[in-house]
Amino acid sequence: MVSQANGSRYDLDEIVQTVFLTMTGLTLQPAGNAGWEPRTDRLTAVIHLAGAWKGRVLVETSVRQACRLTSLITGVVEPSGLNDDVRDALGEVANMVGGNLKSFLGRGVELSMPLVVEGSHYTGELRGGHLVTRAGYRCGVGVLWVTIIGNESV
Repeated sequence: MVSQANGSRYDLDEIVQTVFLTMTGLTLQPAGNAGWEPRTDRLTAVIHLAGAWKGRVLVETSVRQACRLTSLITGVVEPSGLNDDVRDALGEVANMVGGNLKSFLGRGVELSMPLVVEGSHYTGELRGGHLVTRAGYRCGVGVLWVTIIGNESV
């Protein structure tokens, strides 16, 4: 359970598990926050939140796992590699997690369109931003990560 500055609370595990169960039919198992490391085979979908609360939600997974998730989300044959369908599916996962989180962040918070970045050697800046939480979840062929970066305590 994570607390926001205005007193509301949310449970990231519950949000992520509900989104994945609804979108893919998969039951995720929390894997804690240990073990995250930059990887070259990673895809990261980013949603920016702006308004009363400013920050980002990142969903990170391997390309192989993103292909599997794409098949589950769309009902099509699993892609053999990275393509626009895979990028779109992972972006939609981040959008759903961000949208569910948004309801706990107060009125006036808006979501950006998802941005999907390949690899882990990218840079981004959110002035004054800090890591709020990072959580791993066992899903299919490995662990996926959900990270929240914010300008305020959540």
